[in-house]
Amino acid sequence: MSTAELLTVVFGLLLGYGIISRWMGQRRSNARDAGNGEGPEDPRREWIRAHCHEILGVSPDAPFEAIYSAYRFKVQQYHPDRTEGLGPELRSLAARKIDELNAAYAWAMRPRPGA
Repeated sequence: MSTAELLTVVFGLLLGYGIISRWMGQRRSNARDAGNGEGPEDPRREWIRAHCHEILGVSPDAPFEAIYSAYRFKVQQYHPDRTEGLGPELRSLAARKIDELNAAYAWAMRPRPGA
C-alpha cells in the first residue's frame, strides 16, 4: 500500500469518526431536551443539585467516603426489597426517594473544582 493510499484511509477514518461522534452527541442532547427529566431546565433536578448534601445528610465539604457511606445507608432504608410488603403508594414514594438519592449522590460525587 502506498503512502497516498494509507493517508487516504486514515483521513477517511478520522472524517467518519468526526461525523459519527457529532451525530451521536446531537442525539444525546435531543433526548435530554425532550423533557425526560434529565435536562437542566427540570426544576426538581435543580433543587436536588442545590440540596444534594442535605438530602444525603452530609456536609458540603464531606470527603467522598462519607458521601458514599451516607448514600448507602439511606438507600437501604428505601430499597425495593424493604418496601415490598407495603402498599402501592408507599412503594411509589420509596421509588421516588431512591431516584432523588441517586441524583443527589451523582451530583455530590462529581469532581470538585480545585481538588
